[in-house]
Amino acid sequence: MKHVRLFALLSMSWALASCGNGTGNAVDATDAQETAAGGTQTFVVAPGADLKWEGYKSFVEWRHNGVIKIAEGQLSAENGELKSGRFVIDMKSIQPLDMEPTNEKYNDLVGHLMSPDFFLVDSFPTATFEITAIEPASDAAGNTHKMSGNLTLRGVTKNISFPVKVHAMEGGMHLTAPEFTIDRTQWGVIYGANDGKMTLTDDLKNKLIDNNIKFSFDFMTAPQA
Repeated sequence: MKHVRLFALLSMSWALASCGNGTGNAVDATDAQETAAGGTQTFVVAPGADLKWEGYKSFVEWRHNGVIKIAEGQLSAENGELKSGRFVIDMKSIQPLDMEPTNEKYNDLVGHLMSPDFFLVDSFPTATFEITAIEPASDAAGNTHKMSGNLTLRGVTKNISFPVKVHAMEGGMHLTAPEFTIDRTQWGVIYGANDGKMTLTDDLKNKLIDNNIKFSFDFMTAPQA
């Protein structure tokens, strides 16, 4: 019953980091939340958790979607309130889901996403997200909180915010974030981006990739052993 009461309290004080209201905007990084040593309980992300992503073009019907693995994730609660957390994302695990690995274009797409044009994985094999603020924020979609945090990608750190839904249950928490976006250009991912100053000819419209990348996730956490 102790865990059940703790999870119920956590569900009243949780939020994640994202792009505000799905707009893809980000701000300068802020200090991460600190947790006092006393009365702290640690939770970990269950193995196999991932982020779902989708990239698309702005003016023509073209898109790819897939997953990136969460290498590790840890959350800390103090006296029943979630106070801090950090996630490590394995950028080398980028995997498209809209085509089979046997497709001749599969490896081309993976290689391009890992190249300097996009995520420069050889130099930056991981991305991180560290919680900086948590606040209750219910909405019509059933989300219960908003979380803000520092997203470090390609060596650039920006603070983002997004809504999250938390279901507390015995033995763990179920965390769900609906679709939200980040503006990739704010992290130096500018391949095929629109700088807003171009004359958009039909040929250019076919080449431009939207500046926003969509993300969502759905995973479990459990008390650290």
